[in-house]
Amino acid sequence: MSSLRGAFRTQRRVIWALMLRETKTLFGKHKLGYLWALINAAFSIGIFWVLREVGGFHAPHGLTTPVFLLGGFIPFYLFSESVNGGLNAVDGNKTLLAYPQVFPIDILLARSLLKGAMYLCVMGILLGLAVFLGEGPRGGKPEIVFLALFLALALGFGTGAFCSALNLMWPATARIVPIIIRIIYFVSGLFFSVETLPPSARNILYFNPLSHLIELAREGLTWRYESRFVDLGYVNTFLFLVLAMGLLLERYSRRYIEVTMIELRNLTKRYPTPEGFKTVLENVSTVIPQGRNMGILGRNGAGKSTLLRIIGGAELPTSGDVVRKASISWPIGFSGGFQRQPHRT
Repeated sequence: MSSLRGAFRTQRRVIWALMLRETKTLFGKHKLGYLWALINAAFSIGIFWVLREVGGFHAPHGLTTPVFLLGGFIPFYLFSESVNGGLNAVDGNKTLLAYPQVFPIDILLARSLLKGAMYLCVMGILLGLAVFLGEGPRGGKPEIVFLALFLALALGFGTGAFCSALNLMWPATARIVPIIIRIIYFVSGLFFSVETLPPSARNILYFNPLSHLIELAREGLTWRYESRFVDLGYVNTFLFLVLAMGLLLERYSRRYIEVTMIELRNLTKRYPTPEGFKTVLENVSTVIPQGRNMGILGRNGAGKSTLLRIIGGAELPTSGDVVRKASISWPIGFSGGFQRQPHRT
């Protein structure tokens, strides 16, 4: 039991460290980067708010227009950003997998949790702004809103894990998924209510779990609305299947991950001699992946020992680079990992 608690404690620290790293990667060192999610959501909601006001379309279910749109865009962003973030999460962070404590699922979890925390803050800020403008929610059920956001995030995480695994096996996935996300944008009820559509359209959109979660979020933003469209049984079943397929496929796709441990780039080594410079290594480039046992073969004086000393850092190359993405053990680092051939009599 203590070993299990230790494993969970280690994973929690790893995920927290990855979240901090992702924060710097996604938003950079400038404070404006942290506001991008807020600006993006506010701009989208503002555009459709103006369009609805100009067209004379009032928000249904007793909601103000900003709150109605907020209930559509935030669940969608939680889902879509988790999917897009997970799509290239593993493929773009292979170097981190050189560390034995880091697994692909940790990278996916870190990105999804970061997106969840970010858009939860965005929703709180925009709701506060709506209240300040006199367009805030009139009553509400916060627990239902949190349930809808949590399910949208979980759906995005499962779909992101599934797409990440597919992307490792079939790189064309990275071009197909954004197209599908764009279609989902228009058929999930972000700027319209599924409840107001004809029965034939509702029957089609019923199979889109995100449309259920958007209506559920809007239900939680007012006391006046109780959706007859939302089917949590269907949503939970769909979510379970997506999570199961995503996690299983993520596990299977690990065999397609090849982590670079050491990379040699145009490595050259020359030694000065009385007759001039002697070239031992010239423009050597290769990649040593993680999890492989590799040997260096060559005649005497071919540069085997020199190459090991350069890899270990005990000697510098004349030109070129050695990129180390893992620690070097002391036998290589101090050139002590050689065995003499026994003398025969």
